[in-house]
Formats: sequence, structure tokens, C-alpha cells
Amino acid sequence: MRQPSENRRRNLNPRAVGRPASGSRLPDAAQKRAESGEENSSRAGAEAAREGANATRRHAKLPRRPGNSQRRRAKGSEVERRVSPTAPTAPVTYDDAIFEVADLSASSAQMFSGASARTAGSAHEAADIQERRKERKNEKRRMRLTRLARVGGGALGILLVVWAVFFSPLLALQAEKITVTGVPEGAIVTNEEVADVAAAFAGRPLTRISGAAVGDYISSVIPEVSQVQVEKNWPRGIDIQVQMREAVVCMGAGGECSPVDREGNPLRVTEETKASLPRIGAAPGAGGQGVENALEVLSALDADIRAQVESVQLENSNHVVLKIAGGKTVKWGDASRPQMKAQVLRVLLGQPGTVYDISEPSAAVVK
Repeated sequence: MRQPSENRRRNLNPRAVGRPASGSRLPDAAQKRAESGEENSSRAGAEAAREGANATRRHAKLPRRPGNSQRRRAKGSEVERRVSPTAPTAPVTYDDAIFEVADLSASSAQMFSGASARTAGSAHEAADIQERRKERKNEKRRMRLTRLARVGGGALGILLVVWAVFFSPLLALQAEKITVTGVPEGAIVTNEEVADVAAAFAGRPLTRISGAAVGDYISSVIPEVSQVQVEKNWPRGIDIQVQMREAVVCMGAGGECSPVDREGNPLRVTEETKASLPRIGAAPGAGGQGVENALEVLSALDADIRAQVESVQLENSNHVVLKIAGGKTVKWGDASRPQMKAQVLRVLLGQPGTVYDISEPSAAVVK
């Protein structure tokens, strides 16, 4: 605000009456009081001017700033003024409403088409996301079911294989497919009888049949069988090779005797075989050692010489005496050096005589 002139301030200020002119000089104290009064008056005038301006602004009808709803209505009115239909068109159906589409300006049409495209794109994107989620869920379910099916199928396959190999009749032994060889003619048993004994394992799968078990069973039923070899003839047969025990003597005195093999095991033989066996008659004082000595002597003899032995006698000292066909007697002595004595006996039997003492093979005597 522009300051009033000096004269005007003097006229307005009553204290200025009677003051000297500007050209005159006042005392210092008076001059300071005058300046202070002028500043106060200037400050008061400025405050009055501001209060007047504020009052004028309050009483004036200034336009109010429009709110959000007014701005939306104004914007809608402006759009309605700018977009005026020029020709009727068919209604276009969107998701939830029907809009009458009129001829729009290029910018408005682009705006509405862009918004529609974004809305449609968002809807399609959401649908695609849901579809992908559903596909992933279904894929996980399919994978889980596939794994379960594979595991279950594998376990079932293993069970079927185990059943077919160990329990099914596919590999079961058939009695008519059991073959036996090795039983000599004239034995107390035949090949067919051994096969009948082995038929106890018929109906059992070959995978559960042990050759050792078959051999032990046959030997327990038929003691004349010494060894058994079993080979499986897949899928339902077995081949059995047996070795029979050979009776070497008939133990006993008088008319009755018991055929035994080299180990002293009693055997069943035919009557013809029993009659051809040499007899061992034990002396009253002869014990088990004498019988073992007699069997050892017979085992050391060659087959042709053993066939000539009619009987074996045991003396009290467990010395062995052989009775050979033709009325010949062989004093064997104890069971020591059986191989050497057998060789000396073969040589001496070619010489004439009835008694052959080989108890000391290095000094044999023929009488």
C-alpha cells in the first residue's frame, strides 16, 4: 500500500499540529516519538485493509469446487454431447448387459473398443488360468494313478510269477515222467520199483524238489540202493541214476545166513545170489572185529578169486581162514597188508597144493 505524503500524515495526525516544518529540526526524543507514531498508523491501516478483503471474499458468491459425483455427471454429459447417435444399430450383448452402440468418434470408439478388449482379455486370461490349474491337477492325479497302477501291476506280476514257479501245476512232477536206470539184472528190486518209490514226489513243482531229498528217501525205503543222482527234466520230469549195494558174504552158521555188503550192511538178495555168496562162520570167541577183518579180506580179493571162496572162518585170534572151491584152504591171518597177500595168493593158487599159508606174505608156504 502506498504511503501518504508528509503533509497528509501531518494533517491526519493531531500530534503533528504545531510541529515545525520539515525543514526545521526537532529534538531527538521528539523525532523518535513521531516516527513511532507513523509506524503504528501504517500497521493499523494494513490490518484494516486485510480485514476488508476477507469480509468481501466471505460475502462474495464464489463458485465451489465440484465433487467427485459432480465431475462424473459433468463428464457423462460431455460424453453424451460429444457422442450423439446418427443411425439406429443393433444391440450388442456383452456379459451382463445390453448396450446400444451408436456411431462414435474415432477416439471414443477406440477407447471403448480398448476397454472391451481389455475386459475380454482379462476374462479369457482368468479362464485360461483356471483351465491350466485344472489340467495340472488332472495331470497330477493321472501321474499318481499311473504310479499306483505300475506298482500294483509289478507286485501282481511278481506274485503271479512266484505262484506259477513254486505253487502252480505248470511245473509239477508227473509220475509217468520219472525214469530210473542203474539197477542190475538179478537184483532184489527193479528200475520200475525205484520209480514207484520216487513217485511220492509227484504233483510237487520241480522248483520245490531237492535231488538230495529224493535220494535220501529212496535209500531209506530201499537199503540196497547206495547212491542216487537226480537230474530235473523240465518242465515235469526227473531222471534218476542209482547204484546198488553188492552183497559180498553171507553171515551166519549152519543153513541160515544173512547177506551183507563190504560195510557189513544187511541186504536183500535173491536165492540164487544168496547161494553163491561165501559164508562167514564166526568162532565162539570171535567178536565184531573178526567180522570186520573177514569183510576186509574179501574186499581185497579180486572178483574171480572171491567167486571161488565158499566160506570164511574166523579163529579166536580174529585170524581169517578161507575155504576155496576144490578143497583148498587159505590161512590169511590177520587183516594187515591185504593187497600184498591178495597178490601172493594169486601166484600160489597156480601151484599144486591144498593149504596155502600167507599169514606172512614174504614167507608163504604151500602144503
